[in-house]
Amino acid sequence: MSTTETLFCRSCGKPLEPGAAFCTECGAKTDSASQPAKTVQTAAPSAPTAPLEENSYFDGGLLQKIGWELLGGFITLITLGICAPWAFCMIYRWEAKHTVINGHRLTFDGTAMQLWGKWLLWMLLTLITLGIYALWIDIKLKKWKTSHTHFCI
Repeated sequence: MSTTETLFCRSCGKPLEPGAAFCTECGAKTDSASQPAKTVQTAAPSAPTAPLEENSYFDGGLLQKIGWELLGGFITLITLGICAPWAFCMIYRWEAKHTVINGHRLTFDGTAMQLWGKWLLWMLLTLITLGIYALWIDIKLKKWKTSHTHFCI
């Protein structure tokens, strides 16, 4: 067995040419200067190799989650729901800050002011439809949360 050093694109996973600044498959910029090469054992130098899997994990703790949820619930309760968007953003930001997917930490850039107008509209629609629209609020929140969650660069 021979040992070859091969770098893989973080975007598409294809092998990179040695010293390449951009991936020839997807065009993504490589960070080969700042990342050490990954060593892959191959039977022969020309044998195809697969990228090594990177870790995905959540490093937040239970007591932290309970604390943030209690704070968010308390703020929502004393403001009669007006500050619920602030509580959601606070908790989403904490969750993203402690989530790593394939070696990339997430970040959440949504703000309470961005969500507040939508929140008022959803509450109004819930009142008008006698609570039926409330079934869609969770999905609307997930879509909004996802659109404001990104990988740290």
